[in-house]
Amino acid sequence: MHLIEGMKIHENIFIWLTSMVLCLAAIICVSNSFAQERPVFENSLFEQTDWATKDLNQTDKLHTPALADPEIRLYPNPVEDYLLIKSASISHIERVEFYNILGSKMLIVTVKPNGQLARLEVGDLPKGVYMIRVFDHANSVIYTKSISKN
Repeated sequence: MHLIEGMKIHENIFIWLTSMVLCLAAIICVSNSFAQERPVFENSLFEQTDWATKDLNQTDKLHTPALADPEIRLYPNPVEDYLLIKSASISHIERVEFYNILGSKMLIVTVKPNGQLARLEVGDLPKGVYMIRVFDHANSVIYTKSISKN
């Protein structure tokens, strides 16, 4: 009886050690592949960026660009059904584009101002985080902001 229990204990230890060796081998393989290849983020919204060698003090396209109209305000954030744009020069705004976190264009809304406000219907967007780009009539990005959709 003791001999059989002792064999089961040795068998369990052998199985445990074998699984530990396999896990360590997998970790070594993964870490070696990361050492050889640095991750690159590329999509239609942002420039190709090599994050492993990126100087964090550099300005890149992920930062808000110089604004042509610093008085543009988008609210509420997080948004549910409607996003409001407020600006003294709202008549200069042509459209607003919404991009998901993968950089895919999800929605384009043509702005129809009412005084200094415009109301954008975003109820059909799935929940998530979006990068908003506001364009003027010359097709230039004049404002960029990220928002959350509940």
